[in-house]
Amino acid sequence: MAPFLRLIHVSDLHFGDTLYPQKGILHTTSPANIIGGTFHGDRIHDFSAAEALSNSVRSHLLTTSSAIAIVATGDLTTFGTHSAFSVAFTYLRSQHSGAHGRSIGFGSRSLPVVPGNHDIWGGGLIGGASTRAFFEAFFRKPAPLGVYPDSRQFPFRLELISAPLVYLYGLDSSRVDKHQPTTKNVRNRVRQAFAEGFVNKQQMVALHKLISAEPRKPALRIAAIHHPPLEPPPTLIPLGKLINHRELIGTLAARGFKAVLCGHIHRRLIEELKSPKMTILSVGTATQDVGLTDDEERALHLQNFLHSTTEMMARAQALEKANQYAIYDFELSGSDSKQLVITVHTFVYDCLGGSFDEMESPRRVLL
Repeated sequence: MAPFLRLIHVSDLHFGDTLYPQKGILHTTSPANIIGGTFHGDRIHDFSAAEALSNSVRSHLLTTSSAIAIVATGDLTTFGTHSAFSVAFTYLRSQHSGAHGRSIGFGSRSLPVVPGNHDIWGGGLIGGASTRAFFEAFFRKPAPLGVYPDSRQFPFRLELISAPLVYLYGLDSSRVDKHQPTTKNVRNRVRQAFAEGFVNKQQMVALHKLISAEPRKPALRIAAIHHPPLEPPPTLIPLGKLINHRELIGTLAARGFKAVLCGHIHRRLIEELKSPKMTILSVGTATQDVGLTDDEERALHLQNFLHSTTEMMARAQALEKANQYAIYDFELSGSDSKQLVITVHTFVYDCLGGSFDEMESPRRVLL
């Protein structure tokens, strides 16, 4: 059965101040550059990956017969500068002019986005107010076709498809929890100000209002947020959990959400929660320069010709680190066609081949 909706999920693009960066140069004079250079995730995008991503996504937009949409879950930039947001905005909602007359970008004028901690530095504190202003200058309406409860940008409600009715709700986790006790521990201060996420009370209240105002009950509600609403395994990332993830999951479950799309951890993740029943879908960085080793690049490119244990281990490591994006095919299954199913396809960037390819079997998840 053909899916009733195909959703393309990109995250953590980490654009720098120019579309054509030189490797090893951070391309920004922002004070955040100096601060960010000492912490995780300070690299900007790889142009070749950005160009290949554009080609891959646009091919799906042109060839998919089902209803199709794209969502970007934060860290659109690395340092939150005005120039970087200009690059990100043009790439996502318009197109850059490339060499030899080629266009680079999705050209999706209504593409919904949510911000990440690299977009809004310090959650609006410690110089972050300017980065929030830059985000709002380009993404004043994070979902151009969305519905908002008041003058705020978040949360928003976006109708992805009308039959069956599917709503996407966007949340801003780039705020810090101003009520958390302060500490003399410098690392904890840095985590709270620059990497951890928080969904404040105002958003929670507004979320309830938006849901209560739905014209009709949807078949599916999906949330989009940058920080995964989970306690992250320590092996994934040393900084940056969603502080009130339990509260958020409880709220979403009580209002019938079935899936949450997120990023931040730069890893693929399909977490099927049992209680409450909900699926968390995270995808790795789409275009950041990930710095694969020569062995890892070769292992990805020669995936069908690997024999030694060392080669196979290099490929496994590369699959986790490499640039990637996901496609979710939503369908109704079962004898009564009422069982919601997602088929998850992950496309990984083969930098030696210059393309994003589906290198593993898709995974089916019951909602």
